[in-house]
Amino acid sequence: MENKDKCYVKFCVLGAPQTGKSSIIERYVDDLFVPSHHPYANIGVQFRTKNIDFGEKICVVQMWDHCHPIDIFIVGSKCDLQSKRVIGREEAIEYANQHASQYFEVSSKDNINIQQKFDELASKYFDSQLNDPLYQQHPLPQQRPPPSRWSCSMQ
Repeated sequence: MENKDKCYVKFCVLGAPQTGKSSIIERYVDDLFVPSHHPYANIGVQFRTKNIDFGEKICVVQMWDHCHPIDIFIVGSKCDLQSKRVIGREEAIEYANQHASQYFEVSSKDNINIQQKFDELASKYFDSQLNDPLYQQHPLPQQRPPPSRWSCSMQ
């Protein structure tokens, strides 16, 4: 099995909480059905893999279970290479509009829109989480600072 070629398939299972996403993934990966999932067992993202042996190849199926609404963004990469452009800016914008998405262009090489756009997206996501009823009912635990080297406790 170690010498076989591997292919990777990625599935994102999206939907509202308690709609059966985790059950679908468990049935596929482990052939199990758990009738009573805790409603908030998956706050965030769950990741599972399954290897399928197709004789000459191993297919690694990666399944992402995401229980919050997501935004999809169309990102045009390598905007510094205009002469090698395959898809025109207008065509990309039209595609994004048809799919209710936002479009923006970046260049890692020339550092165009990398920090600005992703910070902007993170800020919008953070703001939306503060207004999410699920987040308000079950906020993520605050991280504790690591204990100092010379700590002790009494029991």
